[in-house]
Amino acid sequence: MKTIRNETRKLPVKLTDGEMLEQASELAHTIQEAADETDSQASLKAQMKARLMELDAKQSRLASVVATKTDYRDVEVEIAITDDGVAQETRKDTGEIISTRPLREDEKQLQMDTP
Repeated sequence: MKTIRNETRKLPVKLTDGEMLEQASELAHTIQEAADETDSQASLKAQMKARLMELDAKQSRLASVVATKTDYRDVEVEIAITDDGVAQETRKDTGEIISTRPLREDEKQLQMDTP
């Protein structure tokens, strides 16, 4: 018989006990890596979802501000007891009276305590 060429092919080869242990160890390591990657991706997905929800909420708030041309801000309000014995709430930034209402119990006490 005359050899005309040599080739290398992928063919099944029986593993030694040492090679089996090495492959089993690599399999266990790969399984753990896959589980870690799954956890990492789930965490990242949750972070991305939270960020999108944050942006959606901001977008809705800004759309409302633009549509109504108003925004809610902290404004100092003066609460005074009028000569008629009612509480009057006035914006300190514009001087606009925002409400007139009956006195609360604690305010009635203040009215009695002041000369």
